[in-house]
Amino acid sequence: MATRKQAVLIVHGMGEQIPMQTLRSFIDTVWTTDDALVRRDRPDSETGESPRAKNTVWAKPDAAYDNFELRRVTTERTENGWRADFYEFYWAHLMHGTTWQHVTSWLRTLLWRNPRTRVPRPVLATWISLWVIVLLGVFALLWTSLPMVKEALPLPAWLGWVLLGVIALSPILLRTVMIDRFGDVARYVMAKPANVARRQEIRANGVALLERLIESDEYDRVIVAAHSLGTIVALDILNQTFARTNKRFNKDRIGPQPERAKLEAMVRVALGLEDGEAPEDFTAAYQEQQKKALAELSSQGNPWKVTDFISMGSPLTHAEFLIAADRDDLRELQRRRVVPCCPPALEYDSRTGSRHWTYRSGVVRSEGEEFDPVAPRCPHHGAVFGYTRWTNLYSPQSRIVKGDLISGPVAEPFALERGEKSARGARDIAVLPEGLVTHNHYWNGERRMSTDAPDKTPEHVRILREILDLDAP
Repeated sequence: MATRKQAVLIVHGMGEQIPMQTLRSFIDTVWTTDDALVRRDRPDSETGESPRAKNTVWAKPDAAYDNFELRRVTTERTENGWRADFYEFYWAHLMHGTTWQHVTSWLRTLLWRNPRTRVPRPVLATWISLWVIVLLGVFALLWTSLPMVKEALPLPAWLGWVLLGVIALSPILLRTVMIDRFGDVARYVMAKPANVARRQEIRANGVALLERLIESDEYDRVIVAAHSLGTIVALDILNQTFARTNKRFNKDRIGPQPERAKLEAMVRVALGLEDGEAPEDFTAAYQEQQKKALAELSSQGNPWKVTDFISMGSPLTHAEFLIAADRDDLRELQRRRVVPCCPPALEYDSRTGSRHWTYRSGVVRSEGEEFDPVAPRCPHHGAVFGYTRWTNLYSPQSRIVKGDLISGPVAEPFALERGEKSARGARDIAVLPEGLVTHNHYWNGERRMSTDAPDKTPEHVRILREILDLDAP
């Protein structure tokens, strides 16, 4: 059996991350402890023991990295002939120089919004809680520093001591939580002059790494998996890399594209742009057809290899709140193809009288094929999610501490819309339904729920392994 190779690129989340820490824990869950990838009776590749206790990996230096702190982690062969190379896009060291001013500037943009028109309902409770925390903080500062406030509003002695304790601990809280963690969010999502250099450096490094993986002759497929703020970083990297890679599409090899034509037609039917019957589960059918369309595109010379984008604990559910001014602004950014949507934005082609996320290039135009739906076409620069499947794992939240406050569904904010109709190409999967503060547990194999089957792999881990499909037939 011929060996096939895949690259898995992990993008870590916010905070002062340690190089390779996220990658090692991820590999331990999705590879080392997965009994389904390698037969237990196959001798251990390191020790020769049989039955084996684990699947083997090796950490190696790699030219894809410009950082000596990082290593490529490679695996042994699976039962179906796959090997995997795991990479981490480490960007925490690029987010330096964050100050309290960066955070307060971001907080002002979040707080000074009309709650009726510019605060989405899923975020409203958090927005109100943020206001309460700010007002309590201001009151505590005034009460402890101004005698007149203390006299006008006398408080029990114990509460006064609590306020003094809060003030005393506030520098630690501001540094460890607001600056070291949420400071990353503040600087990355806001395109202000003080942040542009950091945003540019992070994106440029991420694009360079992903391009090296795509252009390598080693890999048959590439998977991008990201957590928390890393999902916003990964979305930008995917969008930019697809646009750059797409320019290198060798149009001389383009031929008929029946799979792409079926995929675009599926979206047009869902939006009511042409007659037909939409599949009962549009997202499942869309992702299945994406796989076929990417294989077709690759066979015709397009170098794009990213089959899957997996987001976990993603704040992209709040895209209209975090990366746009409001919902209308987000939709406008998607129409202009600044922010990708899933499925991709369609544009009208007067020669076909229909809408596509592809265009007819003069290089491939031929007589008599102008109106043929399967005639050769090239994807536009914002069509990354025409060919890359997006699966999003989130933990439903309630009462602030239950579930994951940061995450949520992404299919709706990134859907393609036309009036009351929409096509949702991203697949949302709810996991860890009962957990408290689950944001950091999407690949935690020790975190179990009462809904998990006894003596079996935790449900959220099983789902993640299934999506990655590291031993695909």
